[in-house]
Amino acid sequence: MKSVLLRGERILLRPIEEKDAETLAYLAQDTTMASNLVFFSERPPTIEEELAWIRKMRKSMEEEGPDF
Repeated sequence: MKSVLLRGERILLRPIEEKDAETLAYLAQDTTMASNLVFFSERPPTIEEELAWIRKMRKSMEEEGPDF
């Protein structure tokens, strides 16, 4: 999959990668952060669940392209 980077003066956006799973799971454990996210069912995801989600999203992007 071709990587798309969006650069601004103070931010860089890139496609999510497997190495991001631990950071995403850590952020989801923060109650302030989690309270702003509507997609959790009863608990924040584990690192393994984040990794599975990342793989699913990247596969979808490769097969179907971006959803925007």
